[in-house]
Parts: sequence; structure tokens; C-alpha cells
Amino acid sequence: MKNCNKKFIIEASTLYADSLVTETPDVSKLVGLYAMISEMRVISARTTVDSADKVARMIVNIYRTPPKTCPELEEMVNHGEIDVLQTFSEAARQEFHKLGV
Repeated sequence: MKNCNKKFIIEASTLYADSLVTETPDVSKLVGLYAMISEMRVISARTTVDSADKVARMIVNIYRTPPKTCPELEEMVNHGEIDVLQTFSEAARQEFHKLGV
């Protein structure tokens, strides 16, 4: 379970960064992200899976927006809008805590 979440965080972070600066997604990587979510559906709590799904949807939606400029990225950081994985990380931590991991 930990390894699946770790892989998801790494891949989602990479895709998120890419989505902020380009409008052309790497479809094979997006499909890989959804494959990780499917794996989570088998082994993870519903809240963790739902959080992962929200992250993936957000990434896909960001690809549809114009690339962010440096000032826009700075504003996102300053307003705490850059961390799209926060809810997922918290859900995973709560799940691990319940399992005594």
C-alpha cells in the first residue's frame, strides 16, 4: 500500500508540474496514473482513492488551461494553491494511522 501511494505521489507530481507549463499531456503517463488509482481501489480506503481521483481530474483539467507564467506560479505558491496533493497525503496518512502502519 505504501509503495502504491509513493508511486502515485511521484507520478502525479510530475504530471502536475507538466500540466502547469504545457497544454499537451503525455497520455500514456495519464493512463498510468489512472492505473495506479485502480490499484488503490483494490487495497486502499475509499477516502484515499477519492482523493487520488480528484488529483488526477485536476491535472487533466489544468492541461486545458494556458501555461502558467512565473508570476502566476509565484501567486499560486503564495496563496497555498500549488499543493494539489495535500488532501491525498492527509487521507493516506489517516489510512496508515488506522492500520497501525
